Formats: sequence, C-alpha cells, structure tokens
Amino acid sequence: VTATNVSNLTYKKGMYLCVMGELKNSGTISMTARGTYNQAGENVYLWKNIDNSYEYVPAVGGAGGASAALSGYTGNVSQRNPGNSGFSGTSRRTGGGGSGGVYGGWKTGPGIRSGSGGNGTSYSGGAGSGGVMSELQNQSYQLNGNAAGGEGTPGIWYGDGGWNRIIYGGTGTVNGFDIWGKFKGLRTGTSYYMNRDYGTGGLLTLYANELLNTGVISSNGSDNICPVYGNSSTGGGASGGGSVNIFANTIKKQGYITANGGTTNATVPGGYGGAGSWAVTKTMPNFNYPTKEIKLKLNKNYIFTSSAKFRTLTSKLKRVLLKSMKYIVESIQKSDFEIWGHEIEFGKVGKYPAIEVKLDNGKKVEITGKIDRVDVLKTNEGKYVRIIDYKSSVKDINLDEVMAGLQIQLLTYMDAVTKIEDFMPAGVLYFNLIEPVIKADRNTTKEDIEEQIKKQFKMKGIIISDINIIRKMDKELEKGTSNLLPVYIDSKENISKTKSSCASMEEFKQLQDNTIKTVKEIAKEIFEGNIDIKPYYKNKKTGCDYCNYKSICGFNTGNNKYNYIKHFEEV
Repeated sequence: VTATNVSNLTYKKGMYLCVMGELKNSGTISMTARGTYNQAGENVYLWKNIDNSYEYVPAVGGAGGASAALSGYTGNVSQRNPGNSGFSGTSRRTGGGGSGGVYGGWKTGPGIRSGSGGNGTSYSGGAGSGGVMSELQNQSYQLNGNAAGGEGTPGIWYGDGGWNRIIYGGTGTVNGFDIWGKFKGLRTGTSYYMNRDYGTGGLLTLYANELLNTGVISSNGSDNICPVYGNSSTGGGASGGGSVNIFANTIKKQGYITANGGTTNATVPGGYGGAGSWAVTKTMPNFNYPTKEIKLKLNKNYIFTSSAKFRTLTSKLKRVLLKSMKYIVESIQKSDFEIWGHEIEFGKVGKYPAIEVKLDNGKKVEITGKIDRVDVLKTNEGKYVRIIDYKSSVKDINLDEVMAGLQIQLLTYMDAVTKIEDFMPAGVLYFNLIEPVIKADRNTTKEDIEEQIKKQFKMKGIIISDINIIRKMDKELEKGTSNLLPVYIDSKENISKTKSSCASMEEFKQLQDNTIKTVKEIAKEIFEGNIDIKPYYKNKKTGCDYCNYKSICGFNTGNNKYNYIKHFEEV
C-alpha cells in the first residue's frame, strides 16, 4: 500500500489505515516521499490513554540543520563546508531538513553561507536548503528551507563567469532548482540539472486488531544525490523522515519499520535529512495503566460508604469488575465476531418491538426485555449471531431446565433476532462476573493461578457445532480445550460430544421451536387462571430455596406438590 495517488503537490495530510482484523503485510506500506505540501503543522491526536493523556504527533518536528558558513577570508585557498544535518524527530515527530553545503573560491569572504534546513511538521519532514558557491568577496545571501513541508530552496551562485559550476537545490516536496554553467554576479537556480528524488517523509497512521508485518512499513525522506565533478559541485540538503504510528491490540511480528532522513552526496555535500520517528503501541489486552478512581466526598448518605458491610461489598465489586473486564476484552480480541450492540431492547422504546407470540386460541402475548450483548460474524454464507448474557453468579444452560421452561430467555432472544435480522445462530452464552476462588498450595505458581482463573471466566452455554465458526470465536484454538468456549476439538478435527456443549443448525432450530412452544403453554395457563402453587424440584433443589415470600405463599408438601423436572436426553 503506497500513497501513489498522492502527488508531490498534495494538500492531503497523510495516510490512515484501519484494519478491524489482522493487518498482515508481506509487501510495503509506505508514505516515503509523500509529505504534505506547504501545510503548517498542528498537533495530530491519535489515541486517548486510560489516564486521559494522548498519543499525538506534535505540530513542530525536528529542527532543520543550521546554515553552513565559511570561516573567514580564504585568500588564495578555496574553502568547503558541508551542510549540517537536520535534527531527528523524537516522540512521534518528523525529522528536519538538511542545510546546503558551501563552497568558496579563492576570493571569497566570510559572508557566504547557506540557508538552514526546514523544520519538520506533523504532516511532513523538513525540506532541505540549496547549496551555495561563490568566488566573490563580501557577498551575503541565503535562502532557508521551507518550514511548512514545501519545496527545497534553489542553489545560489556568485561568480565572475570563469568556470562551469554545478550547484544543487535542496530536496523537498518540490526540489529547489539547480545551476549549471558560467555566470557572472548573483544567480539562483532556474531549472533542474539532475533528475533527483524529491519528496519528504509523510504522516502514516495504522490501527489494527493484530499486526503481522513481514514486509516493510516506511516513511522516509528523499536523498539529495549529486554527481561529483572534480571540485565543481555543491550539494543541497536532503529532506527529513516522516512519522509512523502503529496501534495494535496484538503484535505478532513488528517487522521492518523505518522513518529515515535522506542522504546526500556531492563534492561539497549538503546535510542529511533528520530521521523521523516511528512507534508501535500495544493497546490491549494488558491493563498496565494506572487505575483512575473517582473519590466521593465522605458522606454517610452514600450507600456505598454507609456501613462496613457496604464498604466491603464495594471493594469486592471493584475487584470483580476489573478482573472480569480483563477477560471480557481478551475474549473479544481473540474472536472475529464483532460487537453488534449492547443492551438491545425489545419493547415500546427499544430497538425492536416487543416479541409477539400468537396462541392457538387467537390471543397473543408480548415479551419485553434486553439482551446484554449481541455479536455478529459476517461470512460468505451469511451472518452468524451469538447472544451473550452477563451473570453475577455461575450460570450455565441446562437442557432439562430449557425443556421445563425455566431457561427460555436467551433462546427466546435468539429466535427473535435470527428472524428479524435473518441471522444464523452461533451460540447462546453466559459470561459469569464472579470472584474466582482458587485451590492452591506451596507449589502453585502464579501461572497456575492465572490459568485457573481463566478457566473460571470461560463462557458457558451452547454454541454451533461448526469448527470453522468455532475458530472464528476463538482464533487461538487449534486442538484441545478452548480457553473461551465450552468446546473440545480432538486430534482428528472432531468436536468431542462429551467435552463440548454444541448443537447443529437443525438442533438450534429445535431448541428455538421448543422454547416458543413452551412460551405458548405458559401464556395459555396464565389466560386460563392457573395459579397453582407448584415450585420446581430438581436434584434436591427447589424454587423455594431462596424465596423471600414463603410466608405469603404458604407452600407445604402436605397440601401442595412440586413440579419435578425430568431429565431429557441431549438434543
């Protein structure tokens, strides 16, 4: 990817490339010699850190090289003073342009000097100034390099017309004109003698989820290479390098990245362009940022600080949220599914109307609610969707409870979304927001503890039994147990039935159909006034265990019966 459509006179301010997936570069991504023409710099803000500071390219880059001058009268001896290199850019800055070289003949006085190189800007490395040659005394004339990413300044000549001379202009977005020939008096360049490179390093910004660079990413300045003709050529300064800024969640391979300044060559060469800067910033998943806390004024009216109990609960809540956020972010980064929405509501004020279910007797019921998170994957076959629900306790989908109507929320949402948006089901999952309790002894390492914590944050539920789609949900899964999903893939590329919680497309349809059937049965009983006291009973657990209304309900096994949950075979 090279900004080939950006000419040397472009007013565009750089190249921006954003890749939501993997940025895999085996060729060249380049803003070399593509700096912006004649544009003043400004702070370019690229990224906001969690501490509210910014990653940005400063308006002013590295300074241009200082003008080169002769030290005094030369008498009958010629003087030569190469140009000075531009200063390198630091902290995302571009580099400055080099100054031109100075050649003085035997009559030359100390007033002869080249112009300084141009400063870098946020959008361009600095331009070089032209070379200067003189054979006359007490002449003082100089042209500084353009400080806004412009053209290099032309070569300058003071002479008596006795000799052929070659003086080269500076390198910039447009090169300064050269001089070649015999001239009397003061003369500046008016045409190009050599077809030299032109351009300055530009601004290149890349964002990607993953970076895999085996090629070249560059934003270099241009050289000012002038043929050496005995003692008769004086070179201009080269241009400065640009600014390369890469932000990626995961850095698989950084590769070769450059923002070099241009080089020079002549009998009396100009100064090199200053190197620009490049930076690769890993944005996630490491939370190595200072924690920002909002400190409330101590007041007993605040519920979170009202008692020791609530202060303890608040402290626990902070720990749970920080730990959970880490694994939520990690699960998103390791998946090709993209977040399609949060808190998606079904109802009068929601994204979708209430879910309407028509009963056999002609009546209808409306179901309202919110989906915590919806993720979508786009494929050639269509769009796959997964529904994710956040729970403050350990929760999993149990088919016995699904069939009995105790777990119908996620599958009801899945049925509605797939029909409204024409999506295909990829999974219904719980992400448990918990504070893991780890079993450890003296031999347990930090790595062991982290691995146990990670396992407890693995999502639970049912996913599609399609290996290709599963690996889109967990890009690191090749074989074995997924760290993110309830699935195990054996050495023969088969999904284990005993170690996985998966369903085919047809099985998902059966689950959705059964869920809607159950909703109809519940609604029918409501319309018929069936309010029997009949809590569920399953594996010695009942709906009464944590009920706050036992005294009102009046349930007792002498007068009432449980609704015993039967065991269903796998779908």
